[in-house]
Amino acid sequence: MNPNERIEQQETINSDPLRPNEIITKTVQQGPREVGLSPTTIIVIIVLAVLAIGTVFYVVNNKNENEAANRDTSLEATRMRAEAEARAQQAAAQKSQTPLVIQQQPAATQAPPIIIQQAAPAPTADTKNMMDDSTMQELASKRLADEINLSSVTVTVLDGKATLRGTVDSRDLKTKAEKIVKAVRGIKSVENTITASDQ
Repeated sequence: MNPNERIEQQETINSDPLRPNEIITKTVQQGPREVGLSPTTIIVIIVLAVLAIGTVFYVVNNKNENEAANRDTSLEATRMRAEAEARAQQAAAQKSQTPLVIQQQPAATQAPPIIIQQAAPAPTADTKNMMDDSTMQELASKRLADEINLSSVTVTVLDGKATLRGTVDSRDLKTKAEKIVKAVRGIKSVENTITASDQ
């Protein structure tokens, strides 16, 4: 039954036979019922809430204590294992160590070695040219190698005359290689036999 429903009651009253019947209608409306909790119900709800909170607290606290105990046990086991390994290594090291016996013998008496110094031969013109040629060739080769497009070019120097060999992509690079070698100090002439791909 809806607590807000209306109830209508009709009554017929006939007190006078000459008059028509009177109909009296009464309307009664029922409002919502008030729901009240008894003090006993409130106490039971509070006790159950306290028990639930206490249970949750106990479970969480017990879990944290168990995790801490497990962590401590793990750390202790690791520390003990490391100590055992260190002791085993020390024992192995002590077993393998044998005292070294050093015997010192008296120094033998020897005469100091005789050193004879000879004067270096005076450089001849040919020797001087060979050293200069090799130095010039090395310097020219290094300068060519520093250029990306000329690294495949080779140079030989004999009596100050340089000869270039190899292949390059263009006539401009062929000319550039010749200029680089001519710039080396001591080079008298350059014979350029480089092949240019665009010829």
